[in-house]
Amino acid sequence: MNWSSNQNNLTDFLFKNGVDIILGNSSQILGSMEKRTITMDDGTIKDGFVIYSLGNFMTSQNSIILNLKITKHVDNNKITIDNIDYIPLYLQQDNSLNAKKFKLLDMKKLIADYDLAFNSGETPSISVTFYNNLKAQLQNIDTNLKQK
Repeated sequence: MNWSSNQNNLTDFLFKNGVDIILGNSSQILGSMEKRTITMDDGTIKDGFVIYSLGNFMTSQNSIILNLKITKHVDNNKITIDNIDYIPLYLQQDNSLNAKKFKLLDMKKLIADYDLAFNSGETPSISVTFYNNLKAQLQNIDTNLKQK
């Protein structure tokens, strides 16, 4: 879906009309996400998941890889959304070859590697400034994506 955040009426309409998962995009920045239990008109219930915006790998510094664990139940032909997780990514411009190249960096891994090196007395592979920047951006991502 191409839309703005929190269009609850449209989200509810889509869920009640057969949609199970909505992957949104619009604003180029990450939007919130939520898993819902939907009561259908006939009284049955089903799982639904929406993320209002996945971000953008090319125009914003922060994006995610979304991981959903979905189970299809053969007895009732329904799905359940069993796990929701994401990998926060940072888009870094690489000027080392004087070319406009970009790298997608796993923010949590870089932060963990820095902490491990620092705590063991080794020189971290990234600067303290970049480390602090990543930590702040990761906090923003986690806040923006907070499930309802």
